[in-house]
Amino acid sequence: RKQTPKHLSLAMAVRHATGSARIINILNGLGHSISHSAVLEYDTELAEMQLNSVDCLLLRIVSSKFAPFVWDNIDL
Repeated sequence: RKQTPKHLSLAMAVRHATGSARIINILNGLGHSISHSAVLEYDTELAEMQLNSVDCLLLRIVSSKFAPFVWDNIDL
């Protein structure tokens, strides 16, 4: 079966919205998405690509600049 961007994007959207491997595998069985294990592989690869990119947030931090930091620990 040929996998299209729809197969990847649907599985990733379902994973991030529900976190359900079962739903992803049902969609995969019906031919609408990739498998849950493939989604995990893609997520891992995307995270590694982000960490290896030069445009990382930590590289843009300048020690001589002021940055506001706000913390809210109110759990209602």
